[in-house]
Amino acid sequence: MTLLASGRFRWLSHDWTVADAVGFAGLCDDLLAACEPSATLLRLQLAGIVPLTDRVAMLARIEDHLAHRLRHLDVRDANVVAKPTEWDLARKTAAARRPAALPPRKAASRSPTASSTSKHKWKATAAKAWPNTPPSPASRRKPKPCAFSADLGLAAIRRTGVE
Repeated sequence: MTLLASGRFRWLSHDWTVADAVGFAGLCDDLLAACEPSATLLRLQLAGIVPLTDRVAMLARIEDHLAHRLRHLDVRDANVVAKPTEWDLARKTAAARRPAALPPRKAASRSPTASSTSKHKWKATAAKAWPNTPPSPASRRKPKPCAFSADLGLAAIRRTGVE
């Protein structure tokens, strides 16, 4: 008697209780070693209390690793509770205090018209502050016609108008 596979895909359903990202990674590795990922359809139900950084790492592993290897993945992670650590709380508190210390940004300063307007205002202010300052040589410089050169080719001839 020979055992034949009757279907193309393997349907799996797992309920995992997780405590950290390392344990979750071990469960994922065991699952992938025990099945053929390209022919596996998985419904994964997660539960547990994990640190906030571990929850982020677990979700990143699901999205970046499992979802691309398995044929189909249905994850139900509503029962995974993220418990912030002292480090997470300190980082969040520092981030909450930071905007109050910085001056507010103006939304108009990001638009191209606002930046060109501020350039014109700066030029006008500079002209009032230094009225006798001549314009820079770069602004007075004009391209001079040049004769034919092997390096420039036809572009130089067309620019000078010489044929």
